[in-house]
Amino acid sequence: MIRNAIVHIALLVILCSCGGNSGRDRKFDRIDTIADTEPRKALEMLDSIDYDNLSERERHRHDLLTIKARDKAYILHTSDSLIRDVVDYYSSHTSDPLYPQALYYGGRVYSDLGDYPTALQYFQDALDKIPDDDDNLALRGAAISQTGRLLDDLRLYSEAIPYVKQSIMIVKQLNDTFNIAYDYQLLSEIYIHAGKIDSASTYIKEAIKRSSTFPNADRANIRIDLAALLYEKGNIDSALQVIRPLVKSADSICRNYALAKAARIYSDAGIIDTAYIYARELAMSKNQNNRKTGFQILFSPELKNIVPKDTLLSYIPKYKQYLEDYLNTHEAHLALIQQSKYNYQSHLRDKIDAEKSKNTFLYLLILFAFFALIFAIIILILKFRKAKIVIKLHEASDKIDKLNSQLEAIADRKPVKVLTDEQKREIEELRKRTEAKVEELCKEKQPAKIPSAITDSKEYNILQEHIKGNKIIPESDNFWNDLEQVVNACSPGFSCNLQLLIGKLNKTELHLALLIKCGITPTQATIIFGKEKGTLSYHRKELGSKCLNRNTSAKLVDYIIHSL
Repeated sequence: MIRNAIVHIALLVILCSCGGNSGRDRKFDRIDTIADTEPRKALEMLDSIDYDNLSERERHRHDLLTIKARDKAYILHTSDSLIRDVVDYYSSHTSDPLYPQALYYGGRVYSDLGDYPTALQYFQDALDKIPDDDDNLALRGAAISQTGRLLDDLRLYSEAIPYVKQSIMIVKQLNDTFNIAYDYQLLSEIYIHAGKIDSASTYIKEAIKRSSTFPNADRANIRIDLAALLYEKGNIDSALQVIRPLVKSADSICRNYALAKAARIYSDAGIIDTAYIYARELAMSKNQNNRKTGFQILFSPELKNIVPKDTLLSYIPKYKQYLEDYLNTHEAHLALIQQSKYNYQSHLRDKIDAEKSKNTFLYLLILFAFFALIFAIIILILKFRKAKIVIKLHEASDKIDKLNSQLEAIADRKPVKVLTDEQKREIEELRKRTEAKVEELCKEKQPAKIPSAITDSKEYNILQEHIKGNKIIPESDNFWNDLEQVVNACSPGFSCNLQLLIGKLNKTELHLALLIKCGITPTQATIIFGKEKGTLSYHRKELGSKCLNRNTSAKLVDYIIHSL
């Protein structure tokens, strides 16, 4: 009887536990659905959940839904800390069906942050991971559409057009009457930017036709593009007739865009007083493109006889500041476009190579198995030698003689199949003393002096030129191989010792270590990589944690790398 009662109680506990997790999963699924149409309500539901009592999986589901709901509510993403944690989690759980969605929202976050190369890479990775089935068709369409918009922002018009056309095909399959109008509008804008006015006319008409049931503000936003198109064709009177009622009916997001188009149309139509009113409002706005239009009209010959000279002169300091801001932004934007174009072309090359590999799948499988075996053997060797290399690194100082004698004493003992508890404690104590000794040496040592063999090299001068010119060096550039050769020539075995000490390194970590060895500061490194400072700090911490199996100060990481 007692035994049966215990069994029943255990089953009841298990069922209750499973029911609780299942209940939370159902609640998250419901919030996910609500976020598509009522994102503010979804955020309120997420705030009501007891975050501290969630499991790791539930916590990251909660964070991903928070990012999604904010994005759907048009709340600008201002930090990448949350999405990086989410992507890191799902990157280690790639079988989870939410992994592609995490990559997609990584692209959305970095788009808002202005890091277009990173955003483009996230969207491309998402497209590679999204299953090609009807259940994921909406997510695939969103990733394709966002890629097209991003390429349009980067002025890669010929590359953007196929993505937007593919997005239109998907929304037709989904019968999404709302987004198809905006995709046609986007396609029309891209063709206008590319100077293909006839093609733009076809798609803007389609967008207007499909937006007939939209609210007034949404229809107005689309018709602004029609006015712009008529203006580009030279039909000023028709453009004026279309734009006249739209300035008031456009929503706050598109008002400046409407003013910019209206100011030009009114100016060319000879209605100077209205053009002046719109241009003045544009010149005071925060958007650089809109301010440019405002200043162009304010200082145009048509306004010289209408606006008092003193009034126009008052805009000169603001125009000067605008020019300085524009030049600074333009230079950075050009670098961004070049980097993004390189990333995009690299992705296309990888895609073509992947398609070709299907014809030789069996050969590649055998080759992969062979290299995997070799790699596994190398990893085993490296793991076996890692502790020995760490000890050799610390033996370089005369201050650890006592530690050397302890190591030799342990080395002289006969090997045993299983370590005793006393030996385990002794090794653990030795590891802690080693780490403490390294930290002590780091505090005592003066900042490392960069060898002249590095500072006098051509590669070091190239680094300085890129830093001064605020230019990025792509990860795939042969420059990194040349820099690694210079460092290895100055410090023989640097790359080998670094790999043996830390283990597996990705490209970013290796390049960061090379820059530290060359005395490049974190701020300068952000210019070379073209990444946010927080992202590089994350990689720097990873170097330290791989080296000493715990969080390590930046100073200690630098000391260890300089000592190799």
